[in-house]
Amino acid sequence: MWLLYSLTAAVTYAFLNIGMAALVRELPLLPVLTAVSALTTLMLLPFFIFVVYKEHTAGRKVIPNRLGLKALLLASGMDFLGVLMFSLALKWGPISVVTPLRQTVPLFSLIFAPRFLSEHTGRMQKIGIALVVLSASVLVWTTYNGNTPDSSGFTPPVLAALTLALGVAIISAFILIANKYATAQQYGKITPLIFTTLDHALLALLFAILTFLYHGTLLPVEMLIIKTSALLLIISLSALSSLTSFCIIKACQIGDTVKVSPVIRLSVLLSVIFGGALFVEAHLWLRIIASIVFIIGLLPVIIFQEKKKQTVSV
Repeated sequence: MWLLYSLTAAVTYAFLNIGMAALVRELPLLPVLTAVSALTTLMLLPFFIFVVYKEHTAGRKVIPNRLGLKALLLASGMDFLGVLMFSLALKWGPISVVTPLRQTVPLFSLIFAPRFLSEHTGRMQKIGIALVVLSASVLVWTTYNGNTPDSSGFTPPVLAALTLALGVAIISAFILIANKYATAQQYGKITPLIFTTLDHALLALLFAILTFLYHGTLLPVEMLIIKTSALLLIISLSALSSLTSFCIIKACQIGDTVKVSPVIRLSVLLSVIFGGALFVEAHLWLRIIASIVFIIGLLPVIIFQEKKKQTVSV
């Protein structure tokens, strides 16, 4: 069952990225992010209430201690920044390039680990890093040679998108290092579904505040909800976001994270194939091949990190 949940998460996450790219390219960014985060929270709410009831019945607190609260606030703050940056990357850049670059988190955390955590990599991890760097370089090169059949060279928006995608990966890597490959104990043993729901709720609040500050009103969010076509897509994306979170949680509960994490990374290849085809992006076959090499290179890096997490949590 863990494989089914992992594959489902990979598929839903890929189409979530594709749908989000389509949405933010046509509609105002901040209202879209506010609406999606809020609806995702509402969809997770029934499961949240059920889990909270179980925790209360068992005599456990929803947030057991201050460490758990600090971890939740830190994760939500970094998620807010990461979602905003990656949404801008999807808005301005080719999805078949920015999606793989966003998934270089394990690479950066492995590169920074020797300096910050005194952890060193083996031969397989170094080979994996080399493959990731090579494939990422090919992806960036294809962008330099044109993102669409009738374009050529970098443009400021595309260059900003590539920078933002890598920036999100670097930020996420430092968060992993700061939490020493975060384990359940370091997050105060908060139940994953509770943690995820509260995280989405805080995201919705932060995006609503930013929307109000930028537009001076929350009216754009209401206009999106009134517009039937936009509402249907927002509901679909919210459902995909909820399903992705649920499947990842279930897969990690049932199966070994060393196996689950690489399977979920298949979302990169699916995003490149279907997203690149939908938006008619150039050099698609070359980008698909580079993405396959990219995933192969990530495998030893991910496996090393997941095993390290298990060692830390013992």
